[in-house]
Amino acid sequence: MARNIDPYALARARGAELANAPSAIVSARYISRPKRGVTVALRNGMRIDLPFDLFGVERLMRARPADLEEIEIDPMGESIWFPQVDEGISIAGAMIATFRIAARRELNISAAKSTSPRKAKASRENGRKGGRPRKAS
Repeated sequence: MARNIDPYALARARGAELANAPSAIVSARYISRPKRGVTVALRNGMRIDLPFDLFGVERLMRARPADLEEIEIDPMGESIWFPQVDEGISIAGAMIATFRIAARRELNISAAKSTSPRKAKASRENGRKGGRPRKAS
């Protein structure tokens, strides 16, 4: 026996659920200092500053400050839109990009600092050969 499920009712219920989620955006405003970006406030009370240069949205980085003052929040509270620039930002996407960059940077730093028996052996062998070759100018 097939159930009669109204897809629109399901979509409305899912939309209401997302709009009331703790991570839904409730306000957003353009900031010009210390870096150009946007501050978003979430339903759970968290405030996040997202500098445009960190996640590379060229249109927003080149836009005039006056064009960035008007910000629309999508009904689900998941993204913001700058109508004067015709550009939007998914907050989840921006956060993922931000943390991915920071994590990659941290991994590169920790990898460069790490020591291993193999690195120690290679260093000793290079030392016996007179050390690291000088760079050609």
